[in-house]
Amino acid sequence: MRSSAERGSSLLDVLLASAIGAMIALISIGVLRLGLSLTVQTTTAAGNFTHMRTVTDRLHARSASAWSVFVPTIDIFHHFNGDGHEVDFFTETANHVPLFWAERYDASKGTLTGYSYATPGDPPTIHDDPLTDVRSFTAHYGHLEDLALESSPLYDPLFAHATLHNADLTFSSEPGMHGGNAFVSLHIRIGKVDQDIILAAATTPTGFTVIVPY
Repeated sequence: MRSSAERGSSLLDVLLASAIGAMIALISIGVLRLGLSLTVQTTTAAGNFTHMRTVTDRLHARSASAWSVFVPTIDIFHHFNGDGHEVDFFTETANHVPLFWAERYDASKGTLTGYSYATPGDPPTIHDDPLTDVRSFTAHYGHLEDLALESSPLYDPLFAHATLHNADLTFSSEPGMHGGNAFVSLHIRIGKVDQDIILAAATTPTGFTVIVPY
């Protein structure tokens, strides 16, 4: 027959083993949760980088074929665009049919969506699916000389002593559209990923060439 001391010792061993097992289980659960959290964060960050690359490539591709890149006063849904939540692009097809694109940020939904429309005021059509987790999107229209003006929000010290001249070209077929060397400065934040982008129309001449036969 076991003595009371032996029985007490056995009970103590069981309790200690149970406590140690519980501690190991809690630590294991904590490590598992941390691992899952890190996995989710890594996946989310990778997705945000992918989305940023998608929208950056899209914007550069559109500006490369645009005759004009501009920040409209009124957006495609007839809302005031004073906060610069939309940037638009104007170009023409090979048979001179005007075509417009718009990149519009919806702060209430945290989405950035690409649209196309025939002429300003026409109903837009979704051209690119919405990108999600967009925290901010701000577009500022500027002229080349703004880069050298300290009072301008687009001022860049690199051009502080440069001599810059604005070149403007209007399109008779589309009143209000301007080409030349104006540009749009964008700031985009998707998740924790920030990106600054400068867009300029790549297909619009900034002047005219006169060919004189001799």
